[in-house]
Amino acid sequence: MKIAITGFYGKGNFGDDVLFKVTYNLVRQYYPEADISAICDRYGDDYLPRLIGRDIRVIEASSGERFDLIVHGGGGTFFDFTHYGWKERGINLAIKLMGYGLYATLITAVRRLLGKELVSAAKRYGFGIGVGTYTPDSAKLKYNIPVLTTFDLLATRDPQSIANLEKLGIDIPVKLGSDLAFLRRLWAPSPLPYRGEREKRKIGLILRDWHKGELRDYLGMLNPLMERLEKEYDTTLFIFDEREDSALIAMSERYSRMIWEPMRVDFAEYCLALADQDILITSRAHGAMCGALLGVASIIIEIEPKLRTIHEMLPNASLLVGSSACTPERIISLIPAALAITPETIGEDTRANTLLMEEITASAFEGMR
Repeated sequence: MKIAITGFYGKGNFGDDVLFKVTYNLVRQYYPEADISAICDRYGDDYLPRLIGRDIRVIEASSGERFDLIVHGGGGTFFDFTHYGWKERGINLAIKLMGYGLYATLITAVRRLLGKELVSAAKRYGFGIGVGTYTPDSAKLKYNIPVLTTFDLLATRDPQSIANLEKLGIDIPVKLGSDLAFLRRLWAPSPLPYRGEREKRKIGLILRDWHKGELRDYLGMLNPLMERLEKEYDTTLFIFDEREDSALIAMSERYSRMIWEPMRVDFAEYCLALADQDILITSRAHGAMCGALLGVASIIIEIEPKLRTIHEMLPNASLLVGSSACTPERIISLIPAALAITPETIGEDTRANTLLMEEITASAFEGMR
């Protein structure tokens, strides 16, 4: 069987690398003899094999190859918040009037005639996918429609994604799922370190560059926050994306930090360092989710609405700092409550999400056999 997996892979982002490991190992579990390729950034040639401990062929979407199955493994890959002007607005309106299904059929036929066919498959599944909104003058919508309309199953990671699909008027088989990272057995090391009593509690910060909305300048509180934390706690700054978090890297040289560098850093060792923290303070979705799956509670900073959704997935394993109350004082005031969250409580929150994703993926793959 010939299978392709695709997502925001190969770009050096730790959360997306977790999703890659899960998707690859999930497909390999159900189809051990399958020929598996990864559709992603060519940068992934260098390190994706290192993540899974075996070779994998990396191809681009423009290769035109035909597969038995394409699996979209996690991530918010369908959205566009950027404005491009009247030309794109007119194109999008014409596509909507034509009908998305007809447009997808026509554009695929035209690409075939021109010899510019994209990868395709007899079946297309998506698990843990986030579907956002598109601006009326989005430049991405015309490229995403031919993909979105061809899913045989799309398991979204949140209810809002289903609502966004309905707003777009796309009618495909949809299920409400959760994030693929909750399939912990497919990526997390075991056993995890024992965190006993220690002289100074450990706090990990998983922050990110951010230049949008009300909290676009939230990193300005990094120095005052770290200065106060370091007086009482053993702190480490975890940077999940070396290429995208350049501002954070530049301003944090003085602090203890661990930067995810997939060609140099061992994946399991990075996970174990996260698991050794007593709590996490994070503005990254996969910081909170992976932390919980490694047994660590989080204080989540709501720099975007998605972070509130993650808190709702982990209502007892996390605490939320809303955008209107994001100050060093507010974050520090929540630390005692976060430290009091027990492993049993964290496990209860993650278990429900894990069982849901196990059920959805098993039903899909076993139904293909």
